[in-house]
Amino acid sequence: LRCDCNERPFCECLQRGISYYIINQRLNGKDPIDISNALLKEYQIQTYPGDIFSWLDAYVRNLDAIRRIAKAFGKKEIVQVSEKLMKIVESGK
Repeated sequence: LRCDCNERPFCECLQRGISYYIINQRLNGKDPIDISNALLKEYQIQTYPGDIFSWLDAYVRNLDAIRRIAKAFGKKEIVQVSEKLMKIVESGK
């Protein structure tokens, strides 16, 4: 979660890095409790499992919006990828 950009410390690199970390943990089957514990252990970032759950819920809602827009424009591949990611994030598998 390091940043070397010119906008530091006012950039969004840390936020993107944490988001990337959370989604990768979830795609690897971790639940919100595990993700919260890992953030504390690896980066000394205190989070509550409920916060992780809420973040994942918002992520799924964004994927659903992407899916609906892609469907409206006939982008079948994007629809399929969105649906697949939604299932994985929701189930953790």
